Amino acid sequence: MTPNLTPIHELQMCAKHPEREATLRCIRCDRLMCTDCIVRTSVGYVCKECSRRAEDKFFAAANQDYVLQAATCFVVMAVICALFTQVPFVSTFLGVIIGPIAGGLAGEAAMRLTGRRRGRYTDVIGTVGAGLGGLAGHMGVIFAEYQQAVSTVAPALRSQYIGILVDELVKSTVLDIWFLIFLGCALAGTYARLRGRI
Repeated sequence: MTPNLTPIHELQMCAKHPEREATLRCIRCDRLMCTDCIVRTSVGYVCKECSRRAEDKFFAAANQDYVLQAATCFVVMAVICALFTQVPFVSTFLGVIIGPIAGGLAGEAAMRLTGRRRGRYTDVIGTVGAGLGGLAGHMGVIFAEYQQAVSTVAPALRSQYIGILVDELVKSTVLDIWFLIFLGCALAGTYARLRGRI
């Protein structure tokens, strides 16, 4: 029987939550724990702090790796979404198939550029970068198309085109269901790749 499975007979309180009764001790630091502080591992029960310290050994990414991963995901997804916007037949249910692949590519590119170093927040930061890149790429194409259209109009009418441009950017992003489905699937692919699940 491991030490932390031995019941505590006298009333003792949790080291982190003094108002709660402790039920076990951490096998690493011998800290008293309540049921909310327990983390089950393959070798027994540990406290959250010891569990976090053990996990930290697997995270080798430095701060600059986070920046590089976010930037890589941003650029890759911006390019993919810009292409997605320009190919009409892709902007359908095919986005459900292509989206996870596109997101996986963004995640893989980010991992390769950082030597596959992972950080505790690699998956979240990379996915946010991919999301912002996807929006930027999609809106960038629409903005470029409208800029080209505005350049051919008389200067007196250009102010009206600004309102039209804003409306079109909103409609083509927020109200374009296929783009949102594609982007959602792509972000799921990026997150899964950065988590090491695909």
